[in-house]
This record gives sequence, C-alpha cells and structure tokens, in this order.
Amino acid sequence: MLGACVSRASSKDAEKDAIAALLQQFEDGLNDGDAEKESGCFASDAVIMAAGYEPVIGMDAIRGTYAYLFSATEFRCTFTIREIILQCPEWAVMRTTMEESSMEKDSGEKGTSYNQELFVLNKMCGEWKIARYCFNTIRSPA
Repeated sequence: MLGACVSRASSKDAEKDAIAALLQQFEDGLNDGDAEKESGCFASDAVIMAAGYEPVIGMDAIRGTYAYLFSATEFRCTFTIREIILQCPEWAVMRTTMEESSMEKDSGEKGTSYNQELFVLNKMCGEWKIARYCFNTIRSPA
C-alpha cells in the first residue's frame, strides 16, 4: 500500500517537473524573442486572454501575435511558479507571477511590470501544452 502512495507521489512530481520545464521553454521564448519557440508551447487550439484585449485564438494567431510583439519589443522575463494543480492525467492548472523588463526597439523606452498568470495545460501525445493562458498586470508580486 505504501509503495502505491510513493509511486503516485513520484508520478505527480514528474508531471510537475514536466510542466515547470514547459514554463522554462515559454520564458526562454519570450527572452529570446523567438515566436516559433514561444508558439511551440501552445496547443493548436489554444487561447490567450490578456486583460483589455480580444482573445488570441489558435496557433496561427498566436504565432503572429508573438512575431509582432517581438518585432517591436525586447523582453526579459522571470516567472515564479506559485502553484501547480494536477486535475487529472491530461489536465493541469498553473498559477504564476512574472517580472518583466521591456524595451521598445524604436524608441528605446524601457519599462518594468509585474503580471499574474493562469495557465490551463493539456497533456497531448505525452507532452504538456498550454491550452489557455490568462494574465493581467499587478503592482508587484506578493
């Protein structure tokens, strides 16, 4: 009986590690300004929901949005995982905060902001992908 509990716990830890690796890939894509790397983190039917904007729906729209953002702005982001909840073998929720420094390429204007994010993740073909991504700006992380 104890062996089954340990096995389930180590399996959950492995899934959380895989989700954390996906977030690292996402952070690297933002910091590298790489729209292909960034969009590769998403499911083909993913949705991005940013406060104050219309949703970005589907892989083509997501890739185009990141290409546009990266053509105009350089980012330096650091995410902190606040929690990962494994809902079932194929679905998880991750809550994060992020500190972002940015620079507009045309003007050189710099800024710093803090976001809180909610990721809904779907495991497809053995790989975690972002199915839904919501974020908004906050004063600073708690």
